[in-house]
Amino acid sequence: MIKTPIGYCPGIPEAVIRILNPNVIGMIECSASLVYERRKLDKTRNRDDDSIEKIEYHQQISRSFLLSCVAFSGALFAPIQNQGTPSEAAKQLVTLLQSYKNN
Repeated sequence: MIKTPIGYCPGIPEAVIRILNPNVIGMIECSASLVYERRKLDKTRNRDDDSIEKIEYHQQISRSFLLSCVAFSGALFAPIQNQGTPSEAAKQLVTLLQSYKNN
């Protein structure tokens, strides 16, 4: 979900889900406190000044939205916990997708 000044907007429109017809939908996530810390250290982007609670709320909305996409498409939902670097979590997602493809 994309946070806007007046609410949240779906990052994947229904028409795109219909076209893609995914078999698996992955979500890379980590604790809200880790997101908060990473944002504080990232000087390359202008970030919202969200609290840990607001980040957690955004994550809950995103998770709920993806689960509705899963229900709509019949895809497998694959949450990936990212406690290391973002590239490590991305590798986990690629491995998951490759193993799903090979089955």
